[in-house]
Amino acid sequence: MKGLFYRLSGWDKLLERFKADNEPEGNRFKFKTIAVGVVRYRRCATVIASSQGLYLMVKVPLTSGNPPILIPWREIKKIQKSWEPYIGKCIMLSIGEPEIGIIKLPIDVFNSTRPYLDPEVVQIT
Repeated sequence: MKGLFYRLSGWDKLLERFKADNEPEGNRFKFKTIAVGVVRYRRCATVIASSQGLYLMVKVPLTSGNPPILIPWREIKKIQKSWEPYIGKCIMLSIGEPEIGIIKLPIDVFNSTRPYLDPEVVQIT
């Protein structure tokens, strides 16, 4: 089952480019609900906003989880307001150019990323 969600979410493509070797120091949010691609990870994600980038680790119950990723801030190309079941109002991040993934974060988590983002990208539509 993990393999299916792993591919549906696009985590596999993100992992090819953004594999995290270490967990960075930064603003940590545990047990958050996030969406990656079309897959929602409910209350099982750790998100860290650090100077190195956006760190995501998912520990799905009864599985080994997905390998963590660390997305450099320069790879966040577009930001939009969105809505997602189990998250509510959220922010959608477009990753890479051409786009290789979409990540939706709760507003409180997104707000912790603002100091690191390119001001031109932060123009939320």
